[in-house]
Amino acid sequence: MIIMKRSCKFSCIIAAMCHTLGQLAAACVLTGSVYTLAYVVVLMPVSIFTGFLTGTVLQALQGFLDDRKVVK
Repeated sequence: MIIMKRSCKFSCIIAAMCHTLGQLAAACVLTGSVYTLAYVVVLMPVSIFTGFLTGTVLQALQGFLDDRKVVK
């Protein structure tokens, strides 16, 4: 957890991957089929990309938000 807090991009990637795994677990429960997990091959690279993108945008905006005290 401490390692995740050190890097905004890394923590966003981990969060996106965990979110995807949670959604896949819920889909398995709702459908009653473990075959839903086959989508992990497609969804994990996508969640890594979106997590990196989110982290990059957040890092770019962080200085702006800190200067204006929008987020404390």
